[in-house]
Amino acid sequence: MNNNPLSGKTQSVTRWISELKKGDGAAAELLWQFLQTRLIALASRQVGFGVSYDQEDVALDAFATLCEGIHNGRYEIVNRNALWSLLGVITINGARKRLRNEGVCVGGLVYQKRQQRRNPEIDYDE
Repeated sequence: MNNNPLSGKTQSVTRWISELKKGDGAAAELLWQFLQTRLIALASRQVGFGVSYDQEDVALDAFATLCEGIHNGRYEIVNRNALWSLLGVITINGARKRLRNEGVCVGGLVYQKRQQRRNPEIDYDE
């Protein structure tokens, strides 16, 4: 018996995106299953090891951002290449944001934790 959830389904990324625009959760699941290995590998290359979250968290956050953006009309995806390009940018930006927030050094670059920048002369509590 074939346990692949993609078997028997039309593997059309364009179709899944179209269904996702309508809010179809099954399309989102199929799209995640189609992309997850490649997306987690990209997140792994960006994040590395020794951080308090794992690469799958980064990949899932990026995918959730993508799905929300497609459903809300913020992203217009025309084909699988455009999908992967956008998802790659979202993943890389998400990983870098997490690295900055953790103050992590990766590949010789130090991502420093952002300090809250407030003017000491302004009373923000008023």
